[in-house]
Amino acid sequence: MVTCCNDHDICYDTCGEKKELCDFEFKKCLYTACRRNDIVSGLTGGKGCKVVAKLSFTATMTLGCKSYLDSQEEACTCIPRKKKYTRGGKSGEL
Repeated sequence: MVTCCNDHDICYDTCGEKKELCDFEFKKCLYTACRRNDIVSGLTGGKGCKVVAKLSFTATMTLGCKSYLDSQEEACTCIPRKKKYTRGGKSGEL
């Protein structure tokens, strides 16, 4: 599930990504991780994993708006280029 959280953070930190899409992909990743865990452990219906996945997703949907907006503001801020300074003459001459 750590990979799902990391991917979700990257999605929020990518300028122009939609919150709804990031959250949907997060949910999908969490439930896929639970299914893989069931296969590896030989168990089916691993309710514990699914409960954690649902709580993680619900918390993100409910509480993630500020985090998303802050991340987008940071990710979409352009850093101004430094001006080239010259020592007299035309631009490019030293």
